[in-house]
Amino acid sequence: MPLAFHDSLGVRHICFHAVSRAVVDQVGEWLKNRKGDLLRGPQEMPLYSVSYYTVDFRDPNGFVLEVAHTPDIKL
Repeated sequence: MPLAFHDSLGVRHICFHAVSRAVVDQVGEWLKNRKGDLLRGPQEMPLYSVSYYTVDFRDPNGFVLEVAHTPDIKL
């Protein structure tokens, strides 16, 4: 399913905070092993912050989920 922009209100995606980059890598490996709908990553996203590290994917219902390690960003 291609990514699309919508003119409606609502949640764009849900992001889970990972305690380390290793957790992001583990999620990425788990998704690859199960042929999950991986959108990007695991990869660094310096546009967001110097240490932002993320993996994004779609769940079985098509919702975008993210697991990110963001040590430089206060929650």
